[in-house]
Amino acid sequence: MELFKTLFYWLIVGGKKSIPMRLIGFSLLGGSLKYSDQNILFEWSTNGDETLSVLIALIGLIILVSQIIDDRKNKAIIIQHTGIAEIPTMDIDRARPFWEKVFKATIIHIECERFYNNGIVKDPQEILKKTESIKESLENHTRKTNPSYLKLYYGGLVQVPFAFLAGTIFTNTQVVEVYDWDRINKKWYYLKSLKKSIIQLDIEEPKNKIKNKIAIEIEISYAINRKHTLDVVGNMPILKIKVQKVERDNCSNIESQKHVAEEFHKILDKYSYVDEINIFVSAQNSMVFNLGRQVSKRVHPKILVWQYENKNTLKNPWAVEINSINSIKSKGSV
Repeated sequence: MELFKTLFYWLIVGGKKSIPMRLIGFSLLGGSLKYSDQNILFEWSTNGDETLSVLIALIGLIILVSQIIDDRKNKAIIIQHTGIAEIPTMDIDRARPFWEKVFKATIIHIECERFYNNGIVKDPQEILKKTESIKESLENHTRKTNPSYLKLYYGGLVQVPFAFLAGTIFTNTQVVEVYDWDRINKKWYYLKSLKKSIIQLDIEEPKNKIKNKIAIEIEISYAINRKHTLDVVGNMPILKIKVQKVERDNCSNIESQKHVAEEFHKILDKYSYVDEINIFVSAQNSMVFNLGRQVSKRVHPKILVWQYENKNTLKNPWAVEINSINSIKSKGSV
């Protein structure tokens, strides 16, 4: 059954597969080859050499079979990361374009929603452990797979600190296709390319003198109340990254997320000499994940990513501390 599924997707995809299919098609329909100095051309002919046509068909069939066998090695690892109650059904495999079905999917569910209730995370330490398990799952499923046969996917609806932490698990050299939830159309979608819609940023440098600590507010989906930040960090210098138009899901294309991530990376590098960076983010899951991918534990200092909970008296009650050993740092009761 798997062989037939692979064959079906393979025939639909086309691309490089069009070469053997053209060879077979033209030979069966009476096609013949004509050589020029530029390249080999296909030419329609009702008087083609039958021997040559059969030979062309055999060559095409050999190429076809070898590529189908090769494509059976293709493997897709799909990380589905959930931490919010009443989450919509998550099926990244189904949301993938049909031409990517040649990559046989292994789905890894990181389900953390049972630790979340009524707008408050009840056990962040347990969600931390489950999120960290992504690394081991990836290693177990990719250890014996040639990178050229592998595609990685990530999709999630989880609290900001854990989406950020998940991003740090994937190396910058890994290509990851990131999916997010479309609130309007109620479906999962891949971050598409919309080159004319790159988001614009304003960056406000801190007014206080920077010594050994700094806070960074990243305001994309919702406004961040400075008072809530100060409740956590006190008089610490604060840098603000803000989009010109703050609204939900306003950073849903590849170019915009790449632009925000690159600016964030520059800031991390600029302040890599400090001992601690505190981060407050209001952004969609995919953007937070891509921000996390900018962190290098080898280069950057300790990073604390704070959780926002509107129903909590202290709006930022705890953070995920990202260092050599990740942990939960509590500011209030958890």
